[in-house]
Amino acid sequence: MAAVASTVLSFRPIDEIESTLLDSWREVSKATHRFLALLREFDLRKGWRAYGNTDCAEWLNWKCGISRVTAQEKVRVAKALWTLPRIDAAFERGDVSYSKVRAVSRVATENNEAELLKHRAHVDGGARRGLLPTATQWRHDDFRRRRAPAARSPLAHAERSRRRHRHAARRNAARGTRTRAARTRIRRPDVAG
Repeated sequence: MAAVASTVLSFRPIDEIESTLLDSWREVSKATHRFLALLREFDLRKGWRAYGNTDCAEWLNWKCGISRVTAQEKVRVAKALWTLPRIDAAFERGDVSYSKVRAVSRVATENNEAELLKHRAHVDGGARRGLLPTATQWRHDDFRRRRAPAARSPLAHAERSRRRHRHAARRNAARGTRTRAARTRIRRPDVAG
C-alpha cells in the first residue's frame, strides 16, 4: 500500500496535466484542419483520378482506410470550410474541434456563421444540436417563402398523410403483415370488420 501511495504522490500536478491535455487537443484540431485543407486541394485538383477512383471519398477509403461514409463527410466538411472563413480560421487556430465544425458546417452560411461561432464555446453538444434547427431555418428561409401556399395548406397535408397510409397498407399487404386494426379484429372476434 505504501508503494501505491508513493507512486500517486510522484505524479505531476493535476493542473499541469489538464493544461497539457488541452494543448494536445488544440494540436489535434490544428492537425485535422491541415488535413482537411490538403484534402480540399487534392479534391479540387482531382488528384484521386490518377488512381482510377470515382471520387475523393473513394480514394480516402482506399489509401487511408477511412470508411466510405466518414470519407464523404470529411470531403463535405473540407469543401464547406472554403465558404466559411470565420469558422475555418477558428478551426485553424484550434479554437473549435472537428466535431463542432462538422455539426455547424451543415447549416452555416456566410450570413450566420458569426452567430454560430459565437455560441460554439458556450454550449455542449446536446444544446448545440438545439441551435441547429434554428440555423437550418435561417438557411432555408428563402425556400420556405418561395413554396406555393397550396403546398403548406392543411388540405395538402391531409392528402399527403392519406397517401402515406395507403402506401403503408399496400406495403404491409404485400409483406403479409397486418395493420393494428386487423390485429385487433383477430384478437377480438366480436368486433365487426
